[in-house]
Amino acid sequence: MAYCILYLNNYKRSGIKPGIHTANTVSTGGTALVQSFEDGETVINNEVATSQFNSNAGKIKLKVSPWQQKQRLRVYLNEEKVFDLPRAFLSGKNYGTVLFEL
Repeated sequence: MAYCILYLNNYKRSGIKPGIHTANTVSTGGTALVQSFEDGETVINNEVATSQFNSNAGKIKLKVSPWQQKQRLRVYLNEEKVFDLPRAFLSGKNYGTVLFEL
């Protein structure tokens, strides 16, 4: 995680960093997070709770589905939409790096 932030901040990069975290081994949930950076500065820093990490139900399977449509970013965990950011990407900006945090 620290490497991603340093990479984006120190080199004044622009990008989006979605991530997921389980709470613990007997958890009934976890969190999904998303951060966006513009020229190394944090623009979006959001975290939401999700029920997709219910380890009480047995082995956890998780399908992560990011979807970009022009400036919009949607992120789904299995069938649950955890983020819908209409202006995650700047218009006219080229993004050359994708970083996921697990």
